[in-house]
Amino acid sequence: MYIMKDFLLNNLEILKRTHEGSWLFVAILFFVTLFLYKKSLTKAATISQMILRISFLLMILSGLGMIIVFNFPLFYTIKGIIAIVMVGFMEVCCGRLAKNTPYSAPFITSTILLIVVILMG
Repeated sequence: MYIMKDFLLNNLEILKRTHEGSWLFVAILFFVTLFLYKKSLTKAATISQMILRISFLLMILSGLGMIIVFNFPLFYTIKGIIAIVMVGFMEVCCGRLAKNTPYSAPFITSTILLIVVILMG
C-alpha cells in the first residue's frame, strides 16, 4: 500500500491534470452524445458514448488516486460518491435517449450533479 501511495504522490501533478482534463472531456462528450442521439445519428452517438465511458474511467481512477494520496478526506470522498452517482445518471440518460423513452428526469439530475461536482472543485 505504501509503495502505491508513494508512486501516486510522486505523480500527483499528472493525476491532477488527468482528472481536470477528463472532467472537461466528460462534460463536453455527454452533451455531444445527447445531441447525436437527438439527431438520430445512432452510430456516431454510440462511438461518442464509448469514448465517454473511457473518460468516465479516467476520471474515476485519477480521482481515486488523488483520494488515496490525500488520505481519504471526507469532502473529496463525498465528491467522489456524487460523481459516481452522476455517471450512473448520465448512462441512464444516454440509454433512454437511445431507446426513445423519456429521459428528462435523468438528464436534469445528471446536469445538476455535474454542476454540483464542478462547483465542489
